[in-house]
Amino acid sequence: MHELRPHLDETTFIQRMTDAWQEGYRFFVLYANEVPVSAIGFRIYTMLHSARTLYIDDLITTASQRGKGYAKQLFQFAIAEGRRENCAMLTLDSGYHRRDAHRFYLNQGMAMVSHHFSLKL
Repeated sequence: MHELRPHLDETTFIQRMTDAWQEGYRFFVLYANEVPVSAIGFRIYTMLHSARTLYIDDLITTASQRGKGYAKQLFQFAIAEGRRENCAMLTLDSGYHRRDAHRFYLNQGMAMVSHHFSLKL
């Protein structure tokens, strides 16, 4: 997760994970030869525009292990979980600069359907 969230120190990361778990966040790690190589975190909630939705907060594969299909395995796992949980939609946000991630999501059948706006409070 440090590769995906390098701006978070360990204490902040643990606190945010604790808060997220209390809000229903689910986190899974994929291992290869007993070494963690990829991880996914998601939550399920209901949106008025999309009904019951599985939202992927985090999907990362360590840089040295990319291109081996690990993220695809976790993505397919999330799809299966969404279907099992009767979700109508799977969504995620991805930073503009993450072009490789965008290509991956498009190759998985996702579509770019909106812009995400934010305001620091």
